[in-house]
Amino acid sequence: MKFKALVAGIAGTVMMATAASAADIQVIVPAAPPVVVVPVAPSFDWAGLYVGAYATGPFEGIEVGGQAGFNFVRGNLLFGAAAQVGAISFQAITVGGTARAGLLLGQTDRILVYAAAGAKFIPAGPVTLFTAVGGVEIGIGERLSVFGEAGASFLGGPFPTFRAGINFHL
Repeated sequence: MKFKALVAGIAGTVMMATAASAADIQVIVPAAPPVVVVPVAPSFDWAGLYVGAYATGPFEGIEVGGQAGFNFVRGNLLFGAAAQVGAISFQAITVGGTARAGLLLGQTDRILVYAAAGAKFIPAGPVTLFTAVGGVEIGIGERLSVFGEAGASFLGGPFPTFRAGINFHL
């Protein structure tokens, strides 16, 4: 009888003990890696007024001058016009105007590729030059842009024109 009591006691103990289940196991989940947020520069605002300075040369003489213009932006398309006043080799004053159309490129629209056509009047001549150029302008910071152009001026025949400058967008 003692043996039966011992077996009954062991059986009762085993039955009262709870079995471990998968839900009782503590699972350690590693922490997710930190999310790295790379700030993206804001889009460059090409629309509106701008003023700038430029240098042109060397085939018509070195010309330095200033310009003021206005841009309209629709989606990735830009249309603009500018007026320029300059001096060729510090001897002749020039007055001109240019119209341009271009495409904004890049994730933040900081690159402008454009074509432009214009006319420049030299009162001392009097001479009128017509120009056709292609250019690239790059937005730097919030309001500055730099540009470079290559094309042709026409006065009794085409001759190469190169122009570079900087603009401040108001």
